[in-house]
Amino acid sequence: MSKFEIELDLNPNQSRLDELTSGLNDHSEQFVEKPGFQPIALFATDKRGRMQGGIYGRINLNWLSVSLLWVSADDRGSGLGSTLLRRLETEAATLGCTKSHVDTFSFQAQQFYLANGYEAFAELADYPDGHSLIYLKKSL
Repeated sequence: MSKFEIELDLNPNQSRLDELTSGLNDHSEQFVEKPGFQPIALFATDKRGRMQGGIYGRINLNWLSVSLLWVSADDRGSGLGSTLLRRLETEAATLGCTKSHVDTFSFQAQQFYLANGYEAFAELADYPDGHSLIYLKKSL
C-alpha cells in the first residue's frame, strides 16, 4: 500500500499552486537570499476596455521569466509587443531583476525577441515535429 495518493489536476486552483510554490521557496531559502515566484503582468486595453495585448511572467531570484506575450491580430506590427516587453523588463529591473529569459517556438516570435535584444542560447528540436523550441536570454 502506497503512503501517498497521487491525483492529476488539469485545472489546479490558485491555493494549491501557492502551497506548492511556498514549499519550494521554503526549501530554497537555505541556499539563496530571496527565493520566490512573483507574478508580474501588464495588460493593454482599448478605449472600450477590451484587451488588445498583454504580457505575463514571473520573477524568481534576479531573473524575469517571460511566460506569455500576446497582441491582437489587428495590433500586431504596431509596436505594442515591444512596448509591453520593455515595460515589463523595466518593472522587473526595479524589483531586482538583472536578467530575463523566454522561450518561443521557431514559428512564433524568435525574430521579435532577437530584435528586442535577446540572444538564443539553446534549441529543442522537433518541438513540435518539424519545428523547434528556442530559448533566449537578455541582460537587463
